Amino acid sequence: MYMKNIFFLCLLAYFLFDFSSMSFSSAAFRRCRKLLESAGIEVGEPVVDVDPKNAAYDACSLRLGGKPCCYRTAKITPTKNGAFVTCWKRPGGKGPIVPFTPEDLHALLVAVEEGSKFGFFVFPAKDLLKQKILSKESGGEKGKLSFRVYAPWVATESKQAAATQTWQNPFFVESGKRGCESILQETFTESRKRPRVE
Repeated sequence: MYMKNIFFLCLLAYFLFDFSSMSFSSAAFRRCRKLLESAGIEVGEPVVDVDPKNAAYDACSLRLGGKPCCYRTAKITPTKNGAFVTCWKRPGGKGPIVPFTPEDLHALLVAVEEGSKFGFFVFPAKDLLKQKILSKESGGEKGKLSFRVYAPWVATESKQAAATQTWQNPFFVESGKRGCESILQETFTESRKRPRVE
């Protein structure tokens, strides 16, 4: 009887409490936020993805420079180099998981931490679509539910991993790395070109 009551209370709390409004706090995310803000990018309040399968990746959505984005912390795996990350949604909170589409996000941020090394990828949706990671029905792209990321410090062990690292490296942001601020500003701020006068 005691266990039934505890179960009922937990279930009641789950439905009454809005977990998505919880204050999001991840050490990796805080480090990303600091780099984003130092580059002049406005960081909106993150909304936690309450799906338990995404919790291990610190999954959340937020606005960066006013644009809808998603964040994940990649996981270092013991058997393969690089890091593993999920990139899916569960429409309506139930049913099967599906890949993101270009309409879901402007960019995907993926933080990577390995020992004392830290940085994050800022993948624009258009580049994720080119790499067939995002789904697009009209283009026949199925998309992916997960993929591997290879930070610049990773020694790749295959041609495929090396090719993946090559396309990913231009999107890597690291404290003190030259050009990082321009990557962020190019991705998240509107072009400030003056209108052409005829």
